[in-house]
Amino acid sequence: MIFSETLQESTTYGESYQSENNKWEIALVPRLFGVAVQLNQVGDSGCTATYCCGVDLLSLGLVVQGIKNILKPIPEDAHIQYVRAHFPLEHTKPLTADPDIYQFFEKAACVKPSA
Repeated sequence: MIFSETLQESTTYGESYQSENNKWEIALVPRLFGVAVQLNQVGDSGCTATYCCGVDLLSLGLVVQGIKNILKPIPEDAHIQYVRAHFPLEHTKPLTADPDIYQFFEKAACVKPSA
């Protein structure tokens, strides 16, 4: 899947990126304590994966780029469970408070891991 920024408003709340055939969306969703990144199928009320980035712009960039990189070899018509299996569950919020998830996205975004 290849994603590009949408010019229209997201089907959720904020800025979004949609896959080539508009089947998947990466949305930046404003929350009370920052921004969450959600991956979902366009038009689906559920979420395939959600990560709270708080107010840390670096985390936001890591998650968006990481999701794009992970999904690049996956076809758009892949089943939601197959796509979901590529992403870890977030247990601690924000992302910076969970070293395992943070490092997962550093690696996925092709960023040199933090010390």
